[in-house]
Amino acid sequence: MKHALYILFLLLSIPSCYPQGDLSVVPRRVVFENGNKRSETLYLTNRGKDTATYNLLYVNYKVDNSGVFKRVPEDSIENPSSKNFRFFPRRVTLAPNQTQTVKLQMRNFSELEDGEYRSHLLFKGVPRNNARSNVLEVDNEAAMGVNLKAVYGLTIPNIIRKGAYNTTVAIEDVSLPFTENNKRALSFKVTKSGNMSIYGSISIDYLYGDGSIENIGEIPGIAIYAKNDHRVVNMLMPDEFSNLSEGNIQITLTSKEERNINDIIAEYVIKL
Repeated sequence: MKHALYILFLLLSIPSCYPQGDLSVVPRRVVFENGNKRSETLYLTNRGKDTATYNLLYVNYKVDNSGVFKRVPEDSIENPSSKNFRFFPRRVTLAPNQTQTVKLQMRNFSELEDGEYRSHLLFKGVPRNNARSNVLEVDNEAAMGVNLKAVYGLTIPNIIRKGAYNTTVAIEDVSLPFTENNKRALSFKVTKSGNMSIYGSISIDYLYGDGSIENIGEIPGIAIYAKNDHRVVNMLMPDEFSNLSEGNIQITLTSKEERNINDIIAEYVIKL
């Protein structure tokens, strides 16, 4: 049985007009690595009950070690990828359940120096006359740690990599403190060394003494970008696991990168 993990820094009230529930974008993350491809097709589907229009444009973020996104101008960050992409169309209108493609093309790859380049493609909704305009801007890659803004839409990261990939990760500083309300929390840090980003999912499992395993919860998407060296994760344990005094808890980070999809890239076991 799977349980929900309660992310401490995402205890936020999300309005009912939150657009990610209506707009589906596949793939949710695009990586061009060492010229392995020159183009990508994105599939946009309107899952809502009303016709929706979206403008497409590039935005750039700085991300702190808690995973909070801060939108910044393109000229204030190193290595934006937006200068090396073009896409069309730049505006789409989707009827309910309609799907449309967007073509994304990389250019001038040979002129880039080695490194990782990142920008985010924003699908910015055009509010209807009777719609609320103050909603969310959410990065589609991240399961947690997003920043609330007065923007209507979602983003997906567009990444270009050039050169050897030598990034490794580890899980460190794991603890199970109690909160002021006597709730058991799980705290840990995912550290990264190397020149490029990582993207994966985290599974938290309880290991019984008889060898059986029960899943406590999942973080379906976690990214540490090239300019960050770690990510701090804090969460509340479900009540049924709050007062455990024996057994082990295992934290597993599994890659969601195309280069090593589903490989376990970091693991840690804490004894109770």
